[in-house]
Amino acid sequence: MFKLALECGASLRTFNKQSLSPLTLAAKLAKKEMFDEILELEGDSVWAYGDASSTAYPLAKIDTINETNGEMNEASALSLVVYGQTVEHLELLDGLLDTLLEAKWESFAKRNMIVSFTAFTLYYICFVTAFTLRPIGFSTEMITEGWINRYSEPFPGRYGKGDEVSPVINTSTGLRVWSMEMSQCHLRNYADKDIPFANAY
Repeated sequence: MFKLALECGASLRTFNKQSLSPLTLAAKLAKKEMFDEILELEGDSVWAYGDASSTAYPLAKIDTINETNGEMNEASALSLVVYGQTVEHLELLDGLLDTLLEAKWESFAKRNMIVSFTAFTLYYICFVTAFTLRPIGFSTEMITEGWINRYSEPFPGRYGKGDEVSPVINTSTGLRVWSMEMSQCHLRNYADKDIPFANAY
């Protein structure tokens, strides 16, 4: 039926109300046989030698970049296939579209991804290093030497040990006199089992 329509004067450059040509409509509907047939008709043979041949295809309706203004062409065959929601759309990636994706990856996307990934890795390393090695500010608990906790509440437990009067904290290793490191960040020594954690933090 399709070949009969072509013989009767049908044009492959006709667009419907969705601005889809016969090629892009076949891509949207995931009709592989129709897509390959139209693609073969629109291609121009450059040379042929035995079983080897070279064919040029117009990228206006295939590539995702509009050749006139450089913007994204969401109605292109490649865009419709890539964003298709059926398994049949994946079958269209074989052949020309697969070659086109490979060329775009090697020419543009691969380098951009490596640069972006490298920048993110450096940023993440700097961020974690700065956060871990940041200067520790004195909190209310540090200034009052444990008499007022991080919730701005007075120390409710026992106190006094030795010559100095200090709060006694119930830690993971038993009762201990409050010390400065109990209120500090222990990210650098998180795996150290000898560090007492007060108030379960």
